[in-house]
Amino acid sequence: MKKSQFFIFILIFVPQLLFSQIKYEKESRIKRNDVPAKALNFIDTCFVAKNVYWVYETNLNNKHSIEAKTKHLGEKFSIEFDTLGNIQDVELDIEFVGIPEKQRLEIIKNIEKEFSKYKFKEIQIQWLGNHKAQFELIKTRKTSENYTQNYDQVTLTAPFGFEYLWDTGDTTMSITINNPVPGTVYTCLLTSITGCVSYLSATILLPVEVNTILLAESNVYPNPTNNKFFIKIPETNNSITYTYTLYGINNQVVIENKGKGNEFEINTSNIAKGNYILIIQTSTKNKYKSKIIVN
Repeated sequence: MKKSQFFIFILIFVPQLLFSQIKYEKESRIKRNDVPAKALNFIDTCFVAKNVYWVYETNLNNKHSIEAKTKHLGEKFSIEFDTLGNIQDVELDIEFVGIPEKQRLEIIKNIEKEFSKYKFKEIQIQWLGNHKAQFELIKTRKTSENYTQNYDQVTLTAPFGFEYLWDTGDTTMSITINNPVPGTVYTCLLTSITGCVSYLSATILLPVEVNTILLAESNVYPNPTNNKFFIKIPETNNSITYTYTLYGINNQVVIENKGKGNEFEINTSNIAKGNYILIIQTSTKNKYKSKIIVN
């Protein structure tokens, strides 16, 4: 039975600045020949081997692991294995526009209540599951296997050069939260050497359900384009209805429309050159995504 996957935002704010979650890990580059065969076999079935960057990691608890880092169809993946080559988890960087609109608007609403300026440093989905589940999620974003997502520990780190007082009572630069609860807010009083006082706030926002399928190159063409491109939704039912949105810089909506069927075209002759993100929602409850280049 399939379970929903979630991600958690860790956002640390000070006036006009954003500090992201920091993981304390020591990384060292390793060669492909040093990677366990089981890990190599998994990666080679998912990605182009020459584009994979391998590292050996050691964390503060002296736990060792091997991680493959790569980009695939414009998306950034990190796949972690134990030292025997057994897969541990998959992390996928996503863009803010990849979050369902309802939750995206709620996130912005909550942030703008307290901050006039902010920036999303990094947003990730983490998948936990067996070999088959991870493979299918990487390839299609769907799986019939059980899988889940879990954040056991979060480290919150304040900027360097202050005296610190967290609302937990800690006076260190960093604090570690075990089993973080979504919706919890952590604050830290920062005092500079000149006595200037400011506050830092870290918010663990509610989990957001994500079910996005990356469109294959054959479903979006020509790409790059200069005047229009064609979309073929990978569903056999040609009576489905859909809505699509093309997002530009700063998540601005550039084109938005709806229609019926599993094929359509989008005219880009009147928009500026650059990179765009296409999001399609269908009446079958599927969501599709593609990066579009207009030149």
